[in-house]
Amino acid sequence: MWGYGERRYRIFFFALLMIGIYARMFHGADWGDKASLN
Repeated sequence: MWGYGERRYRIFFFALLMIGIYARMFHGADWGDKASLN
């Protein structure tokens, strides 16, 4: 099941995590909370 795309999915998930953190830092927690709800 895992194999070829495993690294790609890990990088994608890590990128989303970093974007979420930076969004909270630069745009504020309110923007981050709204993004997490959608």
